Amino acid sequence: EQHGFTGYYFIVSDPVDLLCMNLMDEGGIESHRIRGFGLGVMEARARFIASEKGLLKEDLRTYGPHGRGLIVVNSLKSYDEEISKELTHLTERENFRVRETGYKPYIAPALSSGAISIVKALKGDEHLSTFYNGKVFMGARNRLMGSFTLTEKVSFEPLRPLLKETEELLLSFYEQKGSIE
Repeated sequence: EQHGFTGYYFIVSDPVDLLCMNLMDEGGIESHRIRGFGLGVMEARARFIASEKGLLKEDLRTYGPHGRGLIVVNSLKSYDEEISKELTHLTERENFRVRETGYKPYIAPALSSGAISIVKALKGDEHLSTFYNGKVFMGARNRLMGSFTLTEKVSFEPLRPLLKETEELLLSFYEQKGSIE
């Protein structure tokens, strides 16, 4: 920054959402220049789990953070709240189960959250990443368009309270960070 860097900051680490917020708050970097990449692997896990259970729908979507607070919507057209809750739980659990092994795989996250999503972002294509929504950094399908974010347009009322709940959870994490210092 001191030498005139005006590009993007792409964070591929964990906890990606908190690191993005910290970069903006502590580093003074403008929010539109920050993207976090972690949702791609979560959606890939959700799709794999849904496929294994015979529940995969093409319009399955994931929202929120990489980890606790994740939202999996089984289908935008044929939404089932119970299936969505189960897929969310299983996807979150799988994320933490992988961590408990003591070995965190790099290939799948590096491809689905990293390389694939980053290349799509740089090309201006729709991708999965975390961006600032005015309150928190939260992941969803979007396009990086210069200094603004074009999110996937979804008219899906059951998603509103879920996103609000996740937003409040992420805000509580940010507040806890402030109280630790």
